Amino acid sequence: MTRFTFLALSLLTLSGVGPRNVVAQQPAVHAVLFYSPLCPHCERVIQNVLPGVFTHFGGIPQFHAGSVGHLLSNGQLEMLLVNVLEPEGGALYRTSIVMHNLGPERQGVPQLVCGDSVLVGEFDIPDRFPGLITAGLARGGVPWPGIAGLAAAFPAGYGPARSGD
Repeated sequence: MTRFTFLALSLLTLSGVGPRNVVAQQPAVHAVLFYSPLCPHCERVIQNVLPGVFTHFGGIPQFHAGSVGHLLSNGQLEMLLVNVLEPEGGALYRTSIVMHNLGPERQGVPQLVCGDSVLVGEFDIPDRFPGLITAGLARGGVPWPGIAGLAAAFPAGYGPARSGD
């Protein structure tokens, strides 16, 4: 079990709830975080940044494990964590780079995609993501990014169509 999976399972245990289908009952912000389980910057974002962001925006998330992507959701913030070391995750990551026309200086993990914004690195994500969430909620939510093939990365039984968008 990777440290990332352990962290997410720990968050689930703290919430005292089990998996369920994700259906947003209120405006929700959707984001994708591309990460590598070998990346210390990714580890810091996942372990030190995301818990506080989820707590501030809706509370502790439920965790839904998948083979390529893990879904974290509290109804207000829904995030798919995609492992770029998995073949499908790496392909999605490369698709996102091309789709967003990212030059070499903006390529790397952790990479967070929320709406039309792409945040890269352990400083960019905590600096800008909370503002994107606030603005997105004020606009009535942010749909899942339109990355081709994204639906296949969701854990079984979950996906963009089930989010209410």
